[in-house]
Amino acid sequence: TPTGVSHTKAGDVATLHWAPAPPSDRVTTYVIEAGSTPGTNNQGTFVAPGTATSFQRQAPGGTYYVHMFARNACGTSQPTEDVLVSIP
Repeated sequence: TPTGVSHTKAGDVATLHWAPAPPSDRVTTYVIEAGSTPGTNNQGTFVAPGTATSFQRQAPGGTYYVHMFARNACGTSQPTEDVLVSIP
């Protein structure tokens, strides 16, 4: 599971940040999900490469609950806790 998940905002652009995975985890992709309520993905699902430690997206005004997973050849991790992102 990704660790150190946080976010920053600049206007209508939100950037999600996380700690790099240890090389032994061999993460191939990160899956980022945004929803209108905790634990959902009804606002979008996005993929970032396994080498990434951030993901940026422009979003319409609103409140988003964002969580993410790590994937490798063995499967998908448990989700992170939701991060609350509010765009003006």
